[in-house]
Amino acid sequence: MSHGEVAIIQNMSEGTIAWRMHEARRRLTAIMSPERMPRPKLRELSADLSRALNEYGLFVPAFDKP
Repeated sequence: MSHGEVAIIQNMSEGTIAWRMHEARRRLTAIMSPERMPRPKLRELSADLSRALNEYGLFVPAFDKP
């Protein structure tokens, strides 16, 4: 739907619709930015997975204990 069509339906100016769409996009972009997204909590690897990684000579990450 174009801004003009929405403006007619909402009984507002096309400029008002354009501004509201601009603001909505700006707010959505800000909310979805990587800095605002929660990071998953890191967990230690299970003993079985650590052992399997070691057997195949793969890197086993070390996690700091809180």
